[in-house]
Amino acid sequence: MGGFETPKQYLDDQFTYSRESEGKTYGLRVLGSACVGNRVYYAACEPTRAGAVGPAFAVICLVRWNPRSPTNEHFGYKDMTEDMGPCEVSCPARILDLLGPTQKEYATAWRAACRETIAKRKRDLPDGGILRFEEPIRFTDGYVGQEFKIERAGRNVRLMALDNHGRYTVSRLRERDWRIIPQPKVHAAVFPPRA
Repeated sequence: MGGFETPKQYLDDQFTYSRESEGKTYGLRVLGSACVGNRVYYAACEPTRAGAVGPAFAVICLVRWNPRSPTNEHFGYKDMTEDMGPCEVSCPARILDLLGPTQKEYATAWRAACRETIAKRKRDLPDGGILRFEEPIRFTDGYVGQEFKIERAGRNVRLMALDNHGRYTVSRLRERDWRIIPQPKVHAAVFPPRA
């Protein structure tokens, strides 16, 4: 990667440039970027065309980085812009907030999908709560379930089946469609003091 230690540093450099042509400046400037899980790179880029600065748009890159590759295939990326309809929707809110206005259908849909993913990830998973998936989930042991009791151990979340007490983990749990079923709270009886 030519002296860069991370894919983010390399891609920030690739998407920041300025060129002179016929006395006018053309270029691109990265306003902010993130490389989520060293797997997907998101950047808010501001274009300059003939000296005029345009509204910022998103650049998304699928990143493959393997610094220990035995065949020296250490790094590769596939770049696209938000108006190409990318499927990756894990863009951080701070990058989305830097983007300028757009009328492009795919870009608008992509931004909405990213905001929806952010909202899903912020949902609370209360310890002891009952979680209900929109669709039943099949696990590798053959169990199919839709309602589970949430069991938290620090940052780890396990789901305990209500009918057979098996414990399960679900990948990308916060991004899935589910809801918390409200549980009635039983309060201790309070009796007035005797006179």
